Amino acid sequence: MSVATQHSPFAVGSKRLYESEENEDHLQRLDSSAASHKRYRQRGSPSARCGGDSAAQHAYTVGHTTVTALRGLFPEMSDKVIADVLAEYGDNIDAAIKHLTDLRLSAASSSAAISEQAAAMAAAAAEQHQQQQQQQSAAEAPSSNGGGTATTAVPKSAEEWVDFVVHEMAAAKDMADARARASKVLQAFEQAAVQHSKHQGSAPDPERLRGQLCEAQRENQLLKRAVAIQNARLQELSGKEAEVAQLRQMLEGFQQKVHALEVQNYSLALHLKQAADGKDAMQAAGFKNNPDVF
Repeated sequence: MSVATQHSPFAVGSKRLYESEENEDHLQRLDSSAASHKRYRQRGSPSARCGGDSAAQHAYTVGHTTVTALRGLFPEMSDKVIADVLAEYGDNIDAAIKHLTDLRLSAASSSAAISEQAAAMAAAAAEQHQQQQQQQSAAEAPSSNGGGTATTAVPKSAEEWVDFVVHEMAAAKDMADARARASKVLQAFEQAAVQHSKHQGSAPDPERLRGQLCEAQRENQLLKRAVAIQNARLQELSGKEAEVAQLRQMLEGFQQKVHALEVQNYSLALHLKQAADGKDAMQAAGFKNNPDVF
């Protein structure tokens, strides 16, 4: 049975942490340090207790299958590093695999540190380049009379005017230069305000005015029609309200007549009952009168 099949559970459990080309430089440095560990380890076989050259030759000649199997587990390491580790530990394959794993972890950590340092250096370089571009753009700003007020670009917004004033005041050498720059800034602002007022007060376009007039007339016609329709509806509503008021008055009159008729009917019914009761009492007493006389 080969060494690769005997240690297959450890091979399945191991993880490949880093496989970039940057590990090659670090692994080459580890080639020289692998031999220094030989005097601190115990050899597992007599062949391992021999000299360094004979151990390496034994690892390459006798354990070529072991080197190939470990090369599959650690593809980022060279055959020389694997052979030196096998020569150091001899037949103790578990210790050799553990040592190779430690070497790979240390290489990954050092590569990560190098990557972080390179990223920090790149960020610093980008920031420095951006600052240089800003300084260059500020230095190349158009000016007159050796750094006077810029005349080619007139600020358009309030923020641009603020930046313009701050830039001019910051570039002043002394109080006299600051006064001169402030005077030029005020003159530029006055000219910009005059141009803006002229542009706003210019004669409007006749075609635009004619279009606005037609639109106003159309809206006026629509408003007139709406007012006429609303007036007609109000008049119709007022006529209906008058008719409703008249019907209510008629209803109140009919209700009064019905009430009067009910009272009269009740009175007649009461008199009729009294007359019937009196006739019954006379008949019971034996009083007979002429049937033709009530």
